[in-house]
Amino acid sequence: MRFERTFATSGLAAIAIPALIVMIPLNAIAQSIEGQGTLSLQGRPDREIVRASMTTDAENRTEMAFLLSDGNTIRFTGRYQGQTDSTQLGVTAIRLTHSGNADASGIVRVTYVEGSISKIEGEGLLDSQVFRFSFNRAVPTSSNGVENALGRGILQIQDRSPLAITYASVLTYTDSRTEITLQLSNGNIIRLSGESPEQAPNSPPNLLPVVLTHSGDADASGILNITYLEDSVQSISGRGSLDGQTFTLNYTLGTPSP
Repeated sequence: MRFERTFATSGLAAIAIPALIVMIPLNAIAQSIEGQGTLSLQGRPDREIVRASMTTDAENRTEMAFLLSDGNTIRFTGRYQGQTDSTQLGVTAIRLTHSGNADASGIVRVTYVEGSISKIEGEGLLDSQVFRFSFNRAVPTSSNGVENALGRGILQIQDRSPLAITYASVLTYTDSRTEITLQLSNGNIIRLSGESPEQAPNSPPNLLPVVLTHSGDADASGILNITYLEDSVQSISGRGSLDGQTFTLNYTLGTPSP
């Protein structure tokens, strides 16, 4: 399983890159987005995509990385071709050349809305096998949206050593699904998924409870309470069970761990 680390580069959006890969050049154009998509590869089960990142350098070389729900990452390299059709404003094309050490061919179409990636879809051959994928940026709900937060916290899983949390992001979808991403100080990432029940009229303002259902392919249960202010995560706390092991989590924006 490969974990990713999120870096921020001066003047650029944050981009998720492998912990063992050097950072992108500062003159590159980079975007990293969370959302939902599907990768289909000939003869294999479909796989869920949860994050996409794309970097295009000054020579139009484009690197794409798709983080899967099981923690693995699929990478494609290609050449930026520009706008695909004068009638399709905001849609550009990338012609694939390879994927890691494997041959790859095909076209990837990227849709932009107000300068940000909205959709990525492509098809072609990967090591002589037919593939296709489609990925859509997450759409925030009216009450709370997508926000990254640098802070401090602790994740304690049963009798293991405490894990320090340095970064958190929360994604809420219109169908009440919620994805919580925690980056640890050792560079590993833990993802928790659940549902946000409809809040009662007397619920405290700016509080989002999440009933956990899974973490990647592992079972998860329990409740996390997320507080937010103007769509910015302020704290995450709760307890439950992760793959049969009890855990507690406390995270606060920009302040020391409890």
